[in-house]
Amino acid sequence: MVALNDNKPAIRISAMERGPGPARYLLPGSCGFRGHDFTKGKNPAFSFGLRSRNLFGSNSSPGPAQYKVETSRHGRCDMPSFSLHSRPKQLQFTETPGPNCYRPEKCHPPGKACAPSFSFGLRTRHHQKMTTPSPNAYTVPTTVGTDNITKRSAESYSMTGKCLKGSFHEDMSKTPGPGTYKTCDAGVTRNKCPSYSITGRSHIKTEAMVTPGPGRYKPEKVTIFKSKAPMFSFGIRHSDYLAPMVEQLI
Repeated sequence: MVALNDNKPAIRISAMERGPGPARYLLPGSCGFRGHDFTKGKNPAFSFGLRSRNLFGSNSSPGPAQYKVETSRHGRCDMPSFSLHSRPKQLQFTETPGPNCYRPEKCHPPGKACAPSFSFGLRTRHHQKMTTPSPNAYTVPTTVGTDNITKRSAESYSMTGKCLKGSFHEDMSKTPGPGTYKTCDAGVTRNKCPSYSITGRSHIKTEAMVTPGPGRYKPEKVTIFKSKAPMFSFGIRHSDYLAPMVEQLI
């Protein structure tokens, strides 16, 4: 028997020897200072300088913002300011009436004729009290209703209670109403019209019944005899390892 060699190298084809795509390569950028593309122009770049050392030691003098200038050679520089004072003590007014307390228009001019004026007098302290009752102590009988005895009153009516016997809702004869009876069919007592019903299909299907009807056709989709725009479609994806088909042998 002949031993088979399992370490036989595999046959490499050209489809497996492809290089990397364009996305694997990175071109240098055109922004910034470092890694700039040397084939393109570069604008000058500037940077902030470093803070210099204090050669004169620590500066302990106050800055301009530490001074508060309020006066100048023309006077005070601030805006006018106002403040609220405390409430003063209430002054003691005199009890003399003011001008509006007088009513000179109500005073009759002196020396001229005027109509007499009267007023109610006060009740004297020593007047004898009268024991006679006043007019409002008497009660006059009312004239509304039937309680008046001395005067004639109009007729008065009242509503009686509901009586179960002899009323309109009592069934005296105990007979059924019209709704109890059912209507009779008119075909029993009169001439009856012919009546029809739909029966089931009993015949066998034929070729004529299998053919499609007019609604199955779509004439609006037929464009053979009309001009139409070109139509395109995507091709089929083929494998890289598939060999081309040889149609003619040389």
